[in-house]
Amino acid sequence: MKENRIVFLLNQGSWQQDQELIRGLKAWQHYPLLLEAYETIDEGALFQSWVHGPGHIHRVLLLSALIGWREALGEEDLRQLFRAASYHDVGRTFDGFDIYHGARSALRLAELTGQEGENLVELKAAVTERTAGYIVANPEDTGVYNS
Repeated sequence: MKENRIVFLLNQGSWQQDQELIRGLKAWQHYPLLLEAYETIDEGALFQSWVHGPGHIHRVLLLSALIGWREALGEEDLRQLFRAASYHDVGRTFDGFDIYHGARSALRLAELTGQEGENLVELKAAVTERTAGYIVANPEDTGVYNS
């Protein structure tokens, strides 16, 4: 198993006030899918920083698993959710406000996930939704770094 702070903490079992939650997550039928996502992520493809780098992606994967568990998602939906969580920031070029990083990330999803067709379209929509929504809602804003 790759070294990863989140998996280490999950395995350590000393989350005190969250013990019941963590025990439940680890007993979840799809917990192995989360571990698989951590194991198979292409760490070298991730944006390397303290803000949006691998640690951020590991935390987003954990939060995605908690949401997927709560919403009782099926296996394929969880795999898609984990793919989007894993690679949503691969298009980043800096840590600041960047409305185009989602679009740049979407351009790399086929290569990184092997997805095609409707699955790829779905992934691209997932990683661009937030930034595309901002652009639509704020057409006059060309970015804080453009004066």
